[in-house]
Amino acid sequence: MSLDWRDLSLLLALRRAKNLAGAARALNVDATTVGRRIKVIEQAVGTPLVKRVGRGLALTEAGESLATVAESTERGIAEVQRRVALEDEAPRGVVRLTTMDVLASRFVAPAVPRLLAEHPGLLLEIDTSLRVLDLSRGEADISLRLQKPEQEGLIARQIGVVTLSPYVSSKWATHVKKPSSIPQVLFGLRFSVAEGDWLRQQLPEGPIALRTDNVSTALSAVKAGVGLGLLPDVLADGLVKIELTAPGPSRPVWLSMHPTSARQKRVKTVVRFLAETFGAFTKKKK
Repeated sequence: MSLDWRDLSLLLALRRAKNLAGAARALNVDATTVGRRIKVIEQAVGTPLVKRVGRGLALTEAGESLATVAESTERGIAEVQRRVALEDEAPRGVVRLTTMDVLASRFVAPAVPRLLAEHPGLLLEIDTSLRVLDLSRGEADISLRLQKPEQEGLIARQIGVVTLSPYVSSKWATHVKKPSSIPQVLFGLRFSVAEGDWLRQQLPEGPIALRTDNVSTALSAVKAGVGLGLLPDVLADGLVKIELTAPGPSRPVWLSMHPTSARQKRVKTVVRFLAETFGAFTKKKK
C-alpha cells in the first residue's frame, strides 16, 4: 500500500491537535474514523506511528518523519493554489479603446510598455478613427475623448485636462508682436469647434490659410510654416508660443464605458492605467 495525501494530512492533523478529537475536527470527520485510519496506515508501513503521552497522543519517530513530509507537501500545495489564484485573477484578453489620435500618440502609446509589463496577458487595441463608436453595442470597451459623452447609460469620468495655446514656427517669430498679420490654421472643416472659434475671437482680422479636423495635420501645417494654430501644449516642442490677451482654452479628457464592461477585470485594469497616465501628466504640468 502506498500513502496518499489524505494519509499524510491525517498524521499532520494529529501532530497539531495531539488528540483524536482535535484531529477529527480539523479534518471534518469523526474521531472513530481517525483512529481506524491510523491503524490501517500503521499496518501498511509496518511500524507504529502514534503513541499515547499522558492523556493525549504524540507521533513516534516514524510518525514525525511522515508528518514532516506532510507539512512540506502542504506548503507546496498552498503555493500552487496561490499561483493558480494569481493567474486566475490576472487580467487577460483584448481591450478596445476608441480615442483621438493626439491622445493615443502622445499619452497612451508611450505608456503602454508599463501596462504590458504589469499585465502581459492584455492586448490593447486603439481605434483613432473620427467615427464615434457605440459602447452600448460593444464596438469598443472604453472611450477617451475631449468632450463628455452624449450617449445615455454610460459611466463617465474626467481623468485629465489638455491645455492649448497659439503657436507658430520660427518662420513667423518676427511677427509675434502683430499676430493678426499671421495666417491662421483652424479646426472645423466640417463643423464648428471651440478651438477654431476661440482663435477667431482673439484674432478676428487674421487671414485663414487652412482648415482641418485633424490635430496632427494642424500641427504639421504649423511646423511647416503655414501660419498660427491653436495646439495642445504637449505637442508644441520646437514651436514659438504666441501670448495673446486671453489665456488659451483647456479641454477636459473624458473616459467613458458601458456598465457591463466596467465590471470586467481587463477593462478595469486599463481604466486604472489610463487614469494614472493622465493623472501623472496633469500633476507634472502644475
